[in-house]
Amino acid sequence: MKQLAEYSSEGLALVSRNDWTILSCNHSFHEFTGGRGEGGRPRLSDCLPPEIMSALSEHFAGRSDAWIQEHTLRFSTGRPFPARIAVEVSEDQDKDRILVLRISDISEIKKKDLLTHSVADMLNSNKKRIEEAKRNFKSMLDLLPQGFLQFDPQGIINRDHSIEAEKIFKEPVAGRHIAEVLGLSAEEAELVALVFEGPSAKMCLDALPHELQRGDRTLEVAYTPIVQDEKIVGVMTAVHDVTESRALRKALDEKTRIAKTLHAVLSAKTEFIEMIDFIDLIESSLRDPMAVRRGVHTLKGGFSFLECHDLAKVCHRWESDWRAGEYTEASGREFVSAIRSELDAFLKKHNGILRIRKGKVGYEIILEGDRLVELYRLIRSSPIQEKSKSDILESLEALMSPKLEETLGWLQMAWEDSLAKTAKPTSQISWDAAVPVFPMPYRDLFKAFVHIVRNAAAHGIESPEQRASAGKPRAGHLTISASVSNDMYRICFTDDGRGIEPSKIIEFARKRGVTVAPDMSAHEAMQLIFEPDVSSKEEADDLAGRGLGLHIVRHEANLLNGSAEVTSQPGKGTTVTITFPKYLMCNL
Repeated sequence: MKQLAEYSSEGLALVSRNDWTILSCNHSFHEFTGGRGEGGRPRLSDCLPPEIMSALSEHFAGRSDAWIQEHTLRFSTGRPFPARIAVEVSEDQDKDRILVLRISDISEIKKKDLLTHSVADMLNSNKKRIEEAKRNFKSMLDLLPQGFLQFDPQGIINRDHSIEAEKIFKEPVAGRHIAEVLGLSAEEAELVALVFEGPSAKMCLDALPHELQRGDRTLEVAYTPIVQDEKIVGVMTAVHDVTESRALRKALDEKTRIAKTLHAVLSAKTEFIEMIDFIDLIESSLRDPMAVRRGVHTLKGGFSFLECHDLAKVCHRWESDWRAGEYTEASGREFVSAIRSELDAFLKKHNGILRIRKGKVGYEIILEGDRLVELYRLIRSSPIQEKSKSDILESLEALMSPKLEETLGWLQMAWEDSLAKTAKPTSQISWDAAVPVFPMPYRDLFKAFVHIVRNAAAHGIESPEQRASAGKPRAGHLTISASVSNDMYRICFTDDGRGIEPSKIIEFARKRGVTVAPDMSAHEAMQLIFEPDVSSKEEADDLAGRGLGLHIVRHEANLLNGSAEVTSQPGKGTTVTITFPKYLMCNL
């Protein structure tokens, strides 16, 4: 019976409370505890971290109720994983003081799918060994989420069933007929007897129901014949309540459908807007039946391609009605009303993620990220693991991680406005920032970048006359570049202005009471510009000069475990470099 526990995805062990000796354990237990404590009769302290053993000892020193704690363990491969460690007192606690210990991988909530034919194989093995192992294994079996019961050739369930079986059926099962417990029909009950008569056992077992509905619960049932001397002497039945997993599957399917639709629409914004515009075109052609029918057919194909299946269904329904009956201008108008109503419902369904508005030159699609992040979290947190889920998560990550140039594009307006306020010619920012970034963790830092741009315009860029006399173009220039390496972002703001003299920074810092070391290098002196109230400009105006802008930038970078640095060449320009970690969406 001990072999059955090896099929469990949980690490299971029976432990003596007296001296913490491990009496019995399965292979998963060794895997979850890093392979320590194998061989001989190990103690639990050989397998678990000291802090866990300390908490466990303290709990059971004066109590006997269940204990549970979460902790990071390491697999035998060395890879860490979040574990839930649960300890319960065995039914035999008064006699043997035995504890039943379970270790589960929190990140992988798996179905503990026990192959019932393996149960039969074990039951067909040495009966004496089964009886000897029965007491220890019973405690393990009772911890599994499936219910196990066995019925004989008369269809009667014997006493050797798991506790979970009675929990599932919410009533005693021993001594009752399997047909009564499972709620079989008269015809299905006859099949139970036929299982034990002749060579058609497998066919009869396959014909028995493998899914039951008990009120609002759904149960999966598996049958395995127990054979002795080439004769079926019983049937092991495994019952699993799959209500929760089915609900999870349904919820994941719904979230996945939403994600697929969003990915399709946002990946083909132009095509989706064309479909919306096409509704107006159909409305203007209501007097032409064929024009309307062609338009509706085109809409159906377009919406289907864009994973907008509810919108496509409206088109299909009206197509079918017109095929069966006569098209009228009134019915065409009803279609337009119906498709617009469904479009409104579509937008409400994706409220907070997708917004469509009519601009000066047509419709615009706007992505609103907060609910998209919520959707990402819901799909990612689902315990169901499959490739389609991974694909959808990757698509959502791509949607929510635009190029940095797009995320910071608003700085162009700040740059132009700052130059205009200082009576300097405006220019276009040069971008070398085609690096995808998920902006949510960096919102405050990105807002602070406006201070760098304003400082460059107010402090760095000279007047047109000064630039001309220095052989420079009359309009100043700003370049924003970005790169990512070793999971760190690096963004550089470089202007071609007058640059900064380290001596002036030191002089101004001393005036503000900042301590300046006598042997400070030029590079170190330049970094004083990040101190509060320190500025390279003698007088403040409404744009810059108060010595707070760059201080805010460094403060926000530091909050992200990043840094800020400035370098400059007098007469040639200044570069402000911001470095900060790359935070992944999966770490949200």
